Amino acid sequence: MPGTVKQDDAPNCYIFIATGIDFEPFTTGFEITKALLANGAWLASPFTPYRRDYKQGDRALFYVAGRGFRYVIGDAVLSGAVEEITKNDLRLAAKLGIEGFQQRIPLESIRLWEQGLSLQPLVQTLEFIKDKKNWGLHFRQAATRIPAADFETILKELHNGVVPSR
Repeated sequence: MPGTVKQDDAPNCYIFIATGIDFEPFTTGFEITKALLANGAWLASPFTPYRRDYKQGDRALFYVAGRGFRYVIGDAVLSGAVEEITKNDLRLAAKLGIEGFQQRIPLESIRLWEQGLSLQPLVQTLEFIKDKKNWGLHFRQAATRIPAADFETILKELHNGVVPSR
């Protein structure tokens, strides 16, 4: 809400974005996201936006981008700040064909949705999307911070007006 002062302990809301690999092993953003969520952590590199801001209790949506994909497929709560990557994370990243990740963002309360949710019908109502005409450009980085109201709007749209409790 404009003019509202955010409290330091209030959770931040983010969208983490996965784009498919267009070369061997040809892994889709969906496959990457599904595997990372099953592993309980999102991976981060030195170039991941906001990585110094992530804290326990923050909330995340997961958006898959790339050819044939442009939708949100899940949500989770961050269970801590960014930490060093594990050997298991490195093995998973190699299997998926993703490189350059040296840190992990631990997750809890992970939900992979039964169906993806396109954000296109919500573009006009989402505050974080400033350029409504070229809205897809907001999903070109690895992460974007969004207002809590936008996070709730997306969850309500998915669940037909009701946000499920955790």
